[in-house]
This record gives sequence, structure tokens and C-alpha cells, in this order.
Amino acid sequence: MTSTPPTGGAPTSTAPTGAAPTSRPPRPAARTSRRARRPDTPALLRLALVAVVVSGLAAGGLGGLAAHRRAAGLERARADTRDVVRLQDVGTRLVVADAAAGDDVLRGTRDGGSRARRFGYALQPAATGVPMLAADASDPRTLAVANLWLARYSGQVEVARALAREGRPGAVPAVAAASTTLRTRVLPVVGTAREEAASRLRRDATTSSGSELLALAVAVLACTVLLALQVWLARRFRRLLAPPLALALVLLAGAAVLVGGVVRGSRAEVDRVTRGPSAVAQDLVTARSAAFAARSAEALAVVAGRTPAAEPAWQRSMREAEDALAAARRSLSTSGEATEAAAVVAAREQLDGYRTAHGRLRAAASEGDRETEVAVALDASTLGPLGAFEGFDAASGSLLARQVQAADDGWARATNGLRAGALAAWAVAVLVTVLGPLGLRGRLREYA
Repeated sequence: MTSTPPTGGAPTSTAPTGAAPTSRPPRPAARTSRRARRPDTPALLRLALVAVVVSGLAAGGLGGLAAHRRAAGLERARADTRDVVRLQDVGTRLVVADAAAGDDVLRGTRDGGSRARRFGYALQPAATGVPMLAADASDPRTLAVANLWLARYSGQVEVARALAREGRPGAVPAVAAASTTLRTRVLPVVGTAREEAASRLRRDATTSSGSELLALAVAVLACTVLLALQVWLARRFRRLLAPPLALALVLLAGAAVLVGGVVRGSRAEVDRVTRGPSAVAQDLVTARSAAFAARSAEALAVVAGRTPAAEPAWQRSMREAEDALAAARRSLSTSGEATEAAAVVAAREQLDGYRTAHGRLRAAASEGDRETEVAVALDASTLGPLGAFEGFDAASGSLLARQVQAADDGWARATNGLRAGALAAWAVAVLVTVLGPLGLRGRLREYA
């Protein structure tokens, strides 16, 4: 009679004692499921191939785009610098013409010779400059409307000058009305356009800073990915190097170093320009605009016979001009430009000479000596406001031209190499997408 083992007991073996077991015990279910979930080598290789392509395209594409954007921004900054100066020159010529119109009315029936043509000499560059600037402006209609008002101003001045030459009444109100047209309809528009150009200049000089940092971070990440893949392949396949993948890593790292060095040099040059020639040019533009505003207000005040009443406004404009010259001198002294700093001092001395000449004019007006006041106002020597101010105009104008040229040269140097760096980064992106998969397909073929 055969006995049955109790329920739940251990199974009995029917094999003879000492015989080998017929099969291995089953593996634990948890270990088997973990191995089933682990991706196999071909899948990992395909994933690595995708990572190489994405890394190469992202790093090379973003690096090239950052360099290209910086180059484009700096080229716009060069154009913005020229626009600021052109707009300042237009505004300066307008106030010079306005002052000359006042002088012509003061001269009356006197023969002014070449002085009588100063109005036309000053107005012509402004009359041609406004339409040219309107063609390049972001809002050309505004400057176009200002140009129409400028034509009306010119007609009003011609009427006033004709009345003065003929000794007929009405010349003073006519030139005062013309000056009002210029100051309310034309000069504010030109000033606003100049401020917009200056704002664009500041923006364009730093337009790509964010994209440069992003491109650098992506390049570091891409190099890390390629290096990690190289280490993984070495461990998995017992081979020290995958030559195509190693070459892709070297190219990508080299491109990152190259573009990073070019961008770093460009940023250093931009900092030098913005803190040096560009800042000095901006200060000189401010100084000249304020000084010419004082000169124009002085001429109109003499015509209207209200020189003492216009004195506070004249003083404000002069202080603004002097402060701007002081700022220009500080910038040049900080950057070690001793020669140009001395040129600022010379321009300030010329402005002080104009202040002295204006003092003679104010003294005559305060004493009620109209004849002397007019004679001083029309004095073309360095003792009169007219002649003394021309010295400041020449000194500050030549200094501004040199600083604008220095800024333009600086923008050009800051752009050097950026386009080539962008092309190199994009070429490397293409090479990495070719070399990376080439190094991995050989391993994939082993599993085909």
C-alpha cells in the first residue's frame, strides 16, 4: 500500500540517492522581470545615434546662430552710430540757420556780404538731410511731415529777411514766427528720432548676449554627451576609441572654443567702444546740441530785444553743454586718450570764450544800449558771440568726427571673425551628424 505525503509537505524525489538532478531550479521571478525591462544593446546604440545627431545640430546650430546674431547686431550698431551723428548734424545745422536768420534781421539794411548767405549754407544740409533720414527711419512719415514744416520755416525766414533788407516793419515778428515753427514742429521730431537711434544703438550692441550664453551651455552639454558615449562604447565593446565619434567630439569642442574666443574678443571690443569713443561721441552730441540751442536762443532774444529775459534759458543750455564736455573728458581720461582729452579741454576753452562774449552782449542789453548790443551781436571777431561760437563749433565738430570714426572702426573690429565663426559652427554641426552615426553603425552591424 502506497502512502501519500501530507498536504503542504515538501515534495519527495523519486530519483535514486546520489543521482544528478535532471534540471536547474527556476530563477527568481523579480530578477527575470528586471532583465526583461532592460533595453538591449542595439536599442541603446540607436538611442546613442540620435543623441549624437541632436547634440551636434543643437550645439553647432545655436553657436553659429549666436555668432551670426552678434555680427548682425554690431553691423546695425555701426549704422545706428552714423544715424545719431547725422541727426545731430541736422539739428545743429537747423539751429545755426535759425541763428543766422536772426543775425540777418538784426543786420537789416546793412550789407552783410558773405554773412548774408550763412542762412542758406546752414539750411541746405538740413533740408537735404531730413528726407534722406526719413527714407531710413522706422517711422518715415514723422520725418516727412517735419520736412514739410521745414519748407514752411524756410519760406517764413525768407519773408523776414526780405523785410529786413528793405527796412520795412514786420521783420522781427516774421522771424520770431519762423523760429517758433522750427522749435515746435521740426526740432522736436529730429530730437526724438535721434533718441530713438541712440536707444537702438544701445540695444543692438548687446542684442545677442542671451543666445551666446545658451549656445555655450548647449555646447558644453553636447561635448559631455559625446564624451559619455565614448566611455560607454569603450566599456561595452572593449575598444579604447571609436575614431569617428572621437573626431566628432574633437571638432565640436574645437568649434566651441573657436566661436567662444571670437565672441569673447568681440564683447571686449564692444565694451571698449561703448565706454570709449561711442560714449564720448554721445557726450559731444549732447554738448553741441545744448550749446547751439543757447546760441540760437541768444540770437532770437537779441532780435526781439529781450536778452535779459532769455538769460535763464541760455544759462541752462550752457550748463548742459559744459556738463557734457566734462563727461566726455572723464571718459577719455579713463581710457588713456590724453590727446583727445586735451582736445576736449580746448573745446571747453572755446566755449568759455563764447560765454565771455555773451557777457559783453548781456552787459550792453542790461544798460539799455541797443546800438552796442546789436554791434556786439554782429561782431564776427573772437570778441563777439558770433565769432567766438564759431571757434567752439570748429573745435567740437572736429573732435566729434574723430570719435565717430574711432567708434566706427571699433564696431568693425568687433565684427571681425563672427561671420567666419558662424560658418565654422554650422559646418561642424553637419560633420558631427555624419561622423557620429558613422562610428555607431559599425557596432549596430554586429547585431544585424
